[in-house]
Amino acid sequence: MDDDVIRLLRARKEQGSTPGHRRDDARVVLLIGGGSSRGAYSSGMTVAVEQLGMPPLFDAVHGSSAGAMRTRSRNASGPYWFGHR
Repeated sequence: MDDDVIRLLRARKEQGSTPGHRRDDARVVLLIGGGSSRGAYSSGMTVAVEQLGMPPLFDAVHGSSAGAMRTRSRNASGPYWFGHR
C-alpha cells in the first residue's frame, strides 16, 4: 500500500472521520477480490479490517466474485458492512 494512503487512513482514524464528514478531499475505496480460494483469504481480511475499526475510513467498498458477496457493494456508511447489520 502506498505510504500516502496509509498516512491518510491513520489521519482519518485519529480524527474519527466518517464518510460524508471528511476533512480531506480524497476518495479511498476498498476493493475486495474473490474467486476460488481467494474468497477465503479476502473473508479473513475483512474480519481483520472490521476488528481494527477501519470500515468508516473508506468512502466505498466494492468486490468481485466472493468479495462482492462479502461487501454487498455497499457504501461504508450504509447499514451493511461486510454483510453484517
